[in-house]
Amino acid sequence: MHEALKRRVTRTEFLLELGARGYPRTRRWHEDWIDAGLLDRAEPTGRAGGGVSYTWPRAQVELADALLEKNRTVSRGALPKLVVFLWLWYGDEYVPFRQVPRAMRTWAQAERAAPAKNVRAMATELVSRVAHKSGTGRRRLVRTLVEFPATGDPAAIRDAFDDVFDPDRTGRPRGPDGASINTEGYLRIIAIRQRAVANLGRYSEQQYAAAREMYRITRANYARAQPGYALDKDLGRMHPPVDTGELADSACQDLLSCLGFLYERETASERQKLRPSPHPTIERDPVGEPDAA
Repeated sequence: MHEALKRRVTRTEFLLELGARGYPRTRRWHEDWIDAGLLDRAEPTGRAGGGVSYTWPRAQVELADALLEKNRTVSRGALPKLVVFLWLWYGDEYVPFRQVPRAMRTWAQAERAAPAKNVRAMATELVSRVAHKSGTGRRRLVRTLVEFPATGDPAAIRDAFDDVFDPDRTGRPRGPDGASINTEGYLRIIAIRQRAVANLGRYSEQQYAAAREMYRITRANYARAQPGYALDKDLGRMHPPVDTGELADSACQDLLSCLGFLYERETASERQKLRPSPHPTIERDPVGEPDAA
């Protein structure tokens, strides 16, 4: 990070700077955005007993400026995407981790409260991308996705999804090698994301860090494979090129998916530990021979 962005400012200086840039804001606004995870909390500067002030790095002023500019064209509920994107790609110097769980919570709440027309538009786009050439019932699937409750059973959309995606009920995956999917896979993703949303308040900093590592690896792998994926005659349209706008717009959803897949892996491992083994364990010594003791 540039040294100038590390210089610290008080709240008064923070708000005066925003006002000078054409964004006059109040202390109440500042505290509200901090609670939402859009901005970071202050840190104490100075020594106890000798006058402690609470300050922010100028990087937070730049973040506020970018978010306020973006807020001209999108709702506040979409702003956490930029916060999470910066943390995923540029790390804690630009957006400290402690912002991220709050930002994810704000995004998840906004998603649940999204206007029906927005949900319908996203559902319509998804259906147009996954539809089989012989599929039927697109309107039914759009309606089912719009009405599908966040806490519902993903299996409830199986028939409607199959009518569009797999009308012959073959169960075979569709799409390019390395990125093919069938109905079961799609429903599993929905279920994993649902559980991840329900567990947002339980993930540790270490789990978030692991999810970020998974995100970076999978995104880099996708960027390399995308040109080939896009050539698939069936579902190539589901694999658009990677650009900064797309990365930022999908950041919260992608982080949620990585958290969900890691959580599934951990819980599956825990279940395996609790399951009695059908065979006694054979203890082995350092050279690999069964312990006869």
